[in-house]
Amino acid sequence: MIRIIVNSEMYAYDMYHITKAFCPGVQIEQKVEKEQTNLVEIKIDDDVLMISENEIKEVEDRKLKKRRVNICLYKWLKKVTGKELAWGIMTGVRPTKPIMSLMEKGLSDEAVAAWMQENYQITEEKAKLGIEVAKKEKSLLDQLDYENGYSIYIGIPFCPTTCSYCSF
Repeated sequence: MIRIIVNSEMYAYDMYHITKAFCPGVQIEQKVEKEQTNLVEIKIDDDVLMISENEIKEVEDRKLKKRRVNICLYKWLKKVTGKELAWGIMTGVRPTKPIMSLMEKGLSDEAVAAWMQENYQITEEKAKLGIEVAKKEKSLLDQLDYENGYSIYIGIPFCPTTCSYCSF
């Protein structure tokens, strides 16, 4: 059994789903204890991860705090389990969303891939796949008339595999 204790709902979803992705089939007990001093405390057998506020105190943005905590968890689980997740910490995020945002800022494919690998811990292969799909998506979106037309979102899974943690 795995025990997860977080001091805020802000961390609960990601901690559970990232852990579940590394340890499918293992029972996970999770609770929010607002009075707990650590942001996150996770116990798998004799291994314990504790993430304190001090580890992210210099980060002010809420999204960046969550991502930093998620990366700490990911790296710890990777070490404890010996596994790696192709899509890293991307749970509940359309992979092309951050990729498209970076492309619109003018970053090269190589810079986008490196950023995604560092900030979401995805593999190089998935970074390249995400960029390829984002480019296709952009070419289709460029054909739309945003001023006078309509916008619709259609989710189409593009990954050739189905991971246990994926909602796409």
